[in-house]
Amino acid sequence: MKKKLMIFAIIWLTALLIGSSPSVSADFFDCVVNIKPENPTILDEVKVYVNFLFRTHPPFVQDFGLISKDGNSFSVTVTILVPRKDDVCLQILHTANFTYSLGKLDIGNYTFNLYVKTVHGSEGYWLEKRIDFSVTSSENVMPEFSSTFVLLLMFMLTLLSFFIIKTQKRFLSQKL
Repeated sequence: MKKKLMIFAIIWLTALLIGSSPSVSADFFDCVVNIKPENPTILDEVKVYVNFLFRTHPPFVQDFGLISKDGNSFSVTVTILVPRKDDVCLQILHTANFTYSLGKLDIGNYTFNLYVKTVHGSEGYWLEKRIDFSVTSSENVMPEFSSTFVLLLMFMLTLLSFFIIKTQKRFLSQKL
């Protein structure tokens, strides 16, 4: 009896973990798109980070695609392979990431459009994310220094102040 119950439990858990055939839509996965730096200037190298979070396997990203530029608008089509209705899917979380480099941009307003195209199980095409951002001049932006540079600068200032104090003490002792 215990053997039959154990076999039934294993088969039932396996069916729960593996046996699923979800329908794929824009709600089937999460997509996060970030522009770095957040407030780019004409001196910055602008990059776009794209991250997909899938709840089953498949789907997975088949191709992240190339950037196409039309004026101040950048577009990318990501191709995602989705399961057919009769495919078996593993219930696991997995991610797919990619970084697009837009380079240094002139002052202006820009748009990054991420389109999703699904293939294999169901054909679909839609605009997943639209990110608007502006590139500004670098006049009003404080420069960012690395922590090593700041540490070195503080060390040099400490040495300089120590040297000034020592020199003043010698100068005052010679006068007296």
